[in-house]
Amino acid sequence: MDTLKPESSDLPILEALKKARDIENKLSTRYIQYAEFTDNEVASSLFTHLASECRKHSCMLDELSGLLGNAVNLNYRGDLMPGRLPEIGSVIDQPTAIETTYKIVKEHTAVEESVLQFYIDLSRVVPNDEAYGILRRLIEDERSHHEMLDKLMSDLMELYGEQLTLDSD
Repeated sequence: MDTLKPESSDLPILEALKKARDIENKLSTRYIQYAEFTDNEVASSLFTHLASECRKHSCMLDELSGLLGNAVNLNYRGDLMPGRLPEIGSVIDQPTAIETTYKIVKEHTAVEESVLQFYIDLSRVVPNDEAYGILRRLIEDERSHHEMLDKLMSDLMELYGEQLTLDSD
């Protein structure tokens, strides 16, 4: 299984935004798949919400690209560029469904943290207030996502703790 692998970056800012948009689009697709997979109604609802948020973020990143189009020479020099998303096996049987849901939540908490740090780093280099405002909204959303995933992870642990063998991963 791949894990999220942050990369150091010295990318042109528009390329960094494109990579972030690609991550948001992939996350949206993943969250929809997870919503369909899990039998836990709270997890399914949260994954559906996060998928919608990721689509919104993709549009915000498009808007940022338009705003920063004249900043083509500006580079993003952050230490963290979101890398590949974790892969979850495609064959899942029901006895492992809760474990897999828990694992998905745990791994995507790290994904959301990585994306949050990327937006924080990016907000430090954008050259105009409108772009900064968009990044501040993205940062607030990502913090909220992180909190929601943490809460869901806690709830799953409380409900199914004895079934979860992955919490030491």
